[in-house]
Amino acid sequence: MRTFIAIDLPAAVKQEMRALQRRLQNDLRPIGGDRLFKWTNPDKVHVTLRFLGETSDTQVDQIHADLRRITADAIPFALNLDGIGVFPNWPRVRVLWAGVSGELAALHRLQQAVETAAQAAGFVAEDKSFSPHITLARTSNDARSEQIRRTGEFLRAWSAQQRAGGGAEWRVHEIVHMQSQLRPAGAVYTALAHYSLGYQ
Repeated sequence: MRTFIAIDLPAAVKQEMRALQRRLQNDLRPIGGDRLFKWTNPDKVHVTLRFLGETSDTQVDQIHADLRRITADAIPFALNLDGIGVFPNWPRVRVLWAGVSGELAALHRLQQAVETAAQAAGFVAEDKSFSPHITLARTSNDARSEQIRRTGEFLRAWSAQQRAGGGAEWRVHEIVHMQSQLRPAGAVYTALAHYSLGYQ
């Protein structure tokens, strides 16, 4: 089964994500940019700590044991939404995301511990550094390069006009090991286990 480890978001943050998507869609509509994207279901958004991919039962057992140990030694911390960005860059946007700020040192320590646990369970080390974000949308496969460039430049200017910080804040109390099942209507996520931070 395909799995990943993530921080789920409270309902209030998901509601703000939905409002942010609506603002972006409305502002992109005059240039047709709203139709360039496949928009993420706000009910499914999360901060991915580590995508694992195909995971055996043995790996699940080892991951669960390591995550119990990791989270027992961690303490809750605060994060908040902060602006937008894209991967890989504005002129070639493929992923549109909401940024995360707050107690990032605590977040990075937790993610590094999760990465170490993933490698111990036999997963190949990530080849990219951790960049915390929440995916808002992905460009359609049939989008033309000129359309992508024009929309990316619009989003760059849109982002520069927004006030930094001030987004919804929440406290991270747990992480979740999720199963991801790919369906024609989109991925279905099922929690395999929840791990509370600081719980002995």
